[in-house]
Amino acid sequence: MKRGDIDTSVWVGGSITVFAVLFAILGFFWQPFDPLMIDLTSRFADPSLAHPLGKDGFGRDMLSRLMAGAWKSLTMGFGATFLALSIGVPVALFAGYMRGWVDQLIMRVVDVFLSIPSLVFALIIIVSLGTSHMNALIALGIATSPRFVRIIRTIVMDTMAHDYVTAARARGETALFIQYREVLPNIWPPIIIEGSINVGFALMAGAALSYLGLGTQPPAADWGVLVRDGQQAINQSIWPLLGPAITISIAIVGFNLLGEGLRDQIARTKVHEHG
Repeated sequence: MKRGDIDTSVWVGGSITVFAVLFAILGFFWQPFDPLMIDLTSRFADPSLAHPLGKDGFGRDMLSRLMAGAWKSLTMGFGATFLALSIGVPVALFAGYMRGWVDQLIMRVVDVFLSIPSLVFALIIIVSLGTSHMNALIALGIATSPRFVRIIRTIVMDTMAHDYVTAARARGETALFIQYREVLPNIWPPIIIEGSINVGFALMAGAALSYLGLGTQPPAADWGVLVRDGQQAINQSIWPLLGPAITISIAIVGFNLLGEGLRDQIARTKVHEHG
């Protein structure tokens, strides 16, 4: 299914992504109620017109807390992905350009890190750095960077065989010029695609770290903290859990649909160009 020349998955994923970003921006500047305001007389209040998502065990408005935590959750996704790319892209460019024993040495080190699950790797880093939102972001960025090195390095090696790179070598251009002026501008599409997919993973992993008490610390909240609080009070009310759980799921689906849709569309474009 397509809308014009763009896949439905790109439209749907892009729409969800834009809405999530706008929701986070709005929540950074405004919430219907003070997300930290306690009202013990209305603990676990059911949804109403004034409080569409109900209240938690301290009588705090869940919609306000969901909005206040949105920017922390999304900055985790985007921030960790940006850090991973900032590490992965230069390393992949260098390894793909140098090849030989340098490339093999770098990739064996990357393979060692890839053998450790990303979330476990992030946990190890957080133990060293301490628990906070920023430290969780840094840990996830470092932990996911080896995956980007592996993927981007393969693309770089394919790109190095193109005529414009050969011409740059013949002109005597420097290694940095070839890597960042010839190769990098031509591999941005797959980098953006992999990055958009990783945002969803980083958002989910960040929520998991906060759920475990290793990310955002109370009384501040992100979506992972809200899921943990809602799960602990599920015997009293299901509403504090439903809002953040559904929001996380929709956001992750949106980022994944956008990335995979862009990947499929670029693949079809290449087929048409060569067909």
